[in-house]
Amino acid sequence: MTQDSAQSSNATWSWADMVSSYRFWGLCFFYIFTLFATSMLFYSYSYRLLMDQHGLSGTMVGTIMSARNIASLYGFYIGWLTIRSKKHYLLFIYAAVELLSIALFSFSSNYVLLYSGSILLGLSEGAIILIIPSFLAGGRGGALPFMIAFGIMYVIRTLSSLLSAATTALQAMDVNMGLLFFLSGGIAIIIGIIFLAPVKSTLFFEGPPQRVYPLEPKFREPVLAAVLCLIPFYYLYLLYRLHGEIASINSSNNILSARASVWLGLFIPFLFPPMLASLAEQLQEKAVEKNIPFTSTPWLIILLSFIFYPLCFAFLQSDLNKFLEKQTG
Repeated sequence: MTQDSAQSSNATWSWADMVSSYRFWGLCFFYIFTLFATSMLFYSYSYRLLMDQHGLSGTMVGTIMSARNIASLYGFYIGWLTIRSKKHYLLFIYAAVELLSIALFSFSSNYVLLYSGSILLGLSEGAIILIIPSFLAGGRGGALPFMIAFGIMYVIRTLSSLLSAATTALQAMDVNMGLLFFLSGGIAIIIGIIFLAPVKSTLFFEGPPQRVYPLEPKFREPVLAAVLCLIPFYYLYLLYRLHGEIASINSSNNILSARASVWLGLFIPFLFPPMLASLAEQLQEKAVEKNIPFTSTPWLIILLSFIFYPLCFAFLQSDLNKFLEKQTG
């Protein structure tokens, strides 16, 4: 085995490494948008589309849907072969096949074409469903990357429950359901492809890039820090500073990069507990090493993040101040 292949096979990403990397988000959003188009959107529109606009009987629609479900099982085998080959560009092909299938459902009334489109859709959807979680697992970042990916997907799935009501309202307005189905599903898939395009082909099969950008620690009054967090978006600034400042005291690949912490704090606030707990963990580790008293235990920070999150910043800043006092004392 060559040195490069040995390094590749031993590549291990922490959850923070993965979440701080675009390749995680590219795969994640590709997964979300393609599933939105082929699963959530499909189930909301397809029955009315096939029966009301294309004039198919209930029996024919049932046969078409059954073909898709059976084909998705065979799609797992296609996904398994893709995972073994480690060729992520095949995802673009599967997305193109999904786009073709949606076009057939949108504009064709031919039973054979609809049946064929259903099979193609099932094959490609089944492959993607297996491939993306497997690629994410390849980073070996633990449970948190999956919690993030599927947490986002669950939020979108909950919002997509409104599609059924929207479909009924649009149908009453005599909107062309075929065109609407194609545009909404097609745009979702294209957005997914756009997210996937910049992802590096090496995925998580190589070691994570160096991403520590430490900032100089600053003394702040803990109570004032907590109060200022009540000002809209100030907490994002403090989140940025604390991630960079604590990294300068105890650099670790279990801490998010400062910029990644801001993006996650802004768009995925349910990640606050693990983000802040990771900071407390690094402070605690260094405090024990230097014999400095500390207050911010990970479990305390997680608890406070649910009760009143500004207190988390107060406790973290208080322990950070102790390091500064140790250095200047």
